[in-house]
Amino acid sequence: MPYDTLVIGNLHSGLMGQESGYDEPEAFKPERYLKNSRISVNENFLPFGFGKHRCLGETLARANLFLFISTLLQKFTFTIVPEHPPTGEWRDGVTPGPRPFKARVIPRK
Repeated sequence: MPYDTLVIGNLHSGLMGQESGYDEPEAFKPERYLKNSRISVNENFLPFGFGKHRCLGETLARANLFLFISTLLQKFTFTIVPEHPPTGEWRDGVTPGPRPFKARVIPRK
């Protein structure tokens, strides 16, 4: 009787652990991806997988994320609510994500 097996790799150590190659990997530091005013990504940054099992939709996802995020940043100002800051804790799953938190979104004029 054949068994179906699903193997899910844990990329946490490569993206957020000491093996990521970043100082303070869990701190929000966008400047770590910039060198000489150009985007520079560490070789351990593998959000779309690697090798022959790399995500086929990576190009489409990157283009859509750029359009989506740049449009949001043009139209709104995002700030945290000081009374309810994000905790920095993660919700586990196939794709880890932040626990729910409150943010203030203000339309730009």
